[in-house]
Amino acid sequence: MFQEFFHGSDLLMWPLVALGIFFTLFVGAVLHAVFGLRGRRLDHVSSLPLQSDDEGRTA
Repeated sequence: MFQEFFHGSDLLMWPLVALGIFFTLFVGAVLHAVFGLRGRRLDHVSSLPLQSDDEGRTA
């Protein structure tokens, strides 16, 4: 019954496109979090909660 209803619809492609875009961005964000945050940037970010209030201020 639903196959006959959806068979003639041209709008069924857009949810699949949106899913593909979301999946691509999600995988990109995970890869950036795992592999992109290495070295000095990661060390700096990991010590942020432990800094006192006077150390990080520039103003």
